[in-house]
Amino acid sequence: MISLRMTQEKAAQTLGLSISTLKRRYKNNPSFPQPIKDGTTRQAHVYFVTREIEALVQKQMDERDSEAA
Repeated sequence: MISLRMTQEKAAQTLGLSISTLKRRYKNNPSFPQPIKDGTTRQAHVYFVTREIEALVQKQMDERDSEAA
């Protein structure tokens, strides 16, 4: 079964970032995948759309490959 969303901990791990760096990236960069809150309170869990994180990794790989060519 494919998960449609991932926790911010898993997103940070997938991107090789700390959670604080992940938060800084999505707060300061509007083109970075934005999280989805699971509730209205400050303590609500935060999730990312798995496909958006995967697309970001793919974009980084494509940019890397085009620079090497």
